[in-house]
Amino acid sequence: MKRNPSIELCRLLACLIVIGVHTSLSAAVNEHSWDTFRLFLNCLLADGVAIFFMITGAFLFNNGYCRLLKKTLKHIIIPLIIFSIIGFYCFDWLFDKQPLSLHIAASKYIDTFRTLLSWQNPISHSVHLWYLYVYILVILIYPLLKAFVDYLDADTNRTKIFLIGTFIFLIMNDISSNSLGTFSHHSINALVPASIEIIWGHILYKYQKIFTRKLAIPVSIFLFFSLNYLRSLIQLHRYSLETPNNYILFWYSSIGIICASAIFIFCCSVIKAPGSSNIIQKFICWLASYTFPVYLIHIPIRDLLATYNVPTMLNHFMFSHFSEFIADILYNSSIVLIIFVICLIISILFRNIKKLLNKVIHCFA
Repeated sequence: MKRNPSIELCRLLACLIVIGVHTSLSAAVNEHSWDTFRLFLNCLLADGVAIFFMITGAFLFNNGYCRLLKKTLKHIIIPLIIFSIIGFYCFDWLFDKQPLSLHIAASKYIDTFRTLLSWQNPISHSVHLWYLYVYILVILIYPLLKAFVDYLDADTNRTKIFLIGTFIFLIMNDISSNSLGTFSHHSINALVPASIEIIWGHILYKYQKIFTRKLAIPVSIFLFFSLNYLRSLIQLHRYSLETPNNYILFWYSSIGIICASAIFIFCCSVIKAPGSSNIIQKFICWLASYTFPVYLIHIPIRDLLATYNVPTMLNHFMFSHFSEFIADILYNSSIVLIIFVICLIISILFRNIKKLLNKVIHCFA
């Protein structure tokens, strides 16, 4: 399928945001004090997963179920299994200096199996894999989602009611501090907000001509930054409460879905001509074609850099040469780009090795 450069730009930004949220500096100064600007930066990096779910919704409902299952098996499940097997045997040894013998003990296999039964990721140094487990659940319930989307598409009033109703539901969940929906980063507790965001992505993409009018770019930028500033103030207040929580910082909040929508609309507004021969658009599509392998390996690469104190040295350099405000921005930008480039190089190498092996196998077939 020919890539849409506006969606690929969105995919690329989502990947960078996800890396950013996994590498950003903590906003906590001490037990009772928080850095306001750093908290604002953390808010800006909160919604990469929501953007990914919206991108999924843009194209998901154009597929037949059998074809979708085959694609998921080939492009998601098999890479996930291979990565998990490598992680199971190597990551604790590589990053925590644990002996490899621990991973052939019966207790290790039993604990892993129990974790898998709850449909959670059992692999250490791979916290990001929860997203793929939820994605697989989405594919499994695809017929239900497809039927509901067809019902919405049959009447624009239904679409409007869905957008307003789900947004109100997310606001109510925020007000209840997530006690209404009890959303989280795994299994059924993530499936509900993920499904909502996937359908939002479908609607935004279907009606993108309405959402990407003349003022779409400045409005989406203003919404993204102003709402995240509001989000940081809300979270700052919640930290001062007797029982603080940081639910508002996650991708499944009401502010999160609007901020993710703003990024989605911004990308669709910046690039309005799919299939253009523009060199920059081609480069964006090429980079975005590697976002899945980059996503898959970015946490181990982050942890590998940490074992060699790269983030610490980078942090020390930035904060010894620049003001705290500039240093925060430079550190976050630099560590994200370093990890992205390393993951990109590894992904390119693996893809070329795979192509070479396929050619060799074809020659001897």
